[in-house]
Amino acid sequence: FNVLIKWLEIKNSDNVLSITSSGCNAFAILAQRPKSLTVVDLNRDQNHLFELRLKAIKKLTYDEFVLFQGFLPSSDRLRFYQQLAPEISEEARMYWDGRQDIVEQGMCYSGWLFTMFADFRENVLNHYVNLKKLETDMPLHNLTTQKKHFIKVYDQDFRDKFITYFSKENQSRVGRKEVQMKYAKDDMGEQFYHKFVNSLETSLIDNNFYNQIFFFGKILDLKHSF
Repeated sequence: FNVLIKWLEIKNSDNVLSITSSGCNAFAILAQRPKSLTVVDLNRDQNHLFELRLKAIKKLTYDEFVLFQGFLPSSDRLRFYQQLAPEISEEARMYWDGRQDIVEQGMCYSGWLFTMFADFRENVLNHYVNLKKLETDMPLHNLTTQKKHFIKVYDQDFRDKFITYFSKENQSRVGRKEVQMKYAKDDMGEQFYHKFVNSLETSLIDNNFYNQIFFFGKILDLKHSF
């Protein structure tokens, strides 16, 4: 979303329209203080998620929000939800009342994307990168050190497995809806691989929370990463 904010150059007089998605871009836009922000999404799950997160940001302290979302361990998430539930719409409340298990486990890592990343780590990535050693060695401090950890991701074998896993065909198999990939190019896996390699060569995992979630299934240092 840093690229999004850079190119939009949002001003206080702007009325912004955004796809809801999980809320990352929308909240980044809100932080720029536009005159208004309207979010829309065909997926009702995303809209209900955004509504609950927005209310949590408004009503909870920073530390409570971190616990409620699931970034850190907590046994108080249902209690936080009970504080927020009366202040969200009836439709959203009915939705989340029926998904208390997600609330209790923490919603930040419960989506399909994170489930897919976990499957990829277990079945592909673990065979090429020593993730336990990588986490122990954090922070990596410089890109040269980082590249040493990932030398095998440049192997043809890893490249082929990565591209196959994130291909259009396999994404349909593991649960991504076809309508979500209607406009995706056929070489989706290859494009994703090149973006993945570029992220390793241009930014430290220490400063990239998307890569932290990809490799470790969690954000290692909330304040530093954000």
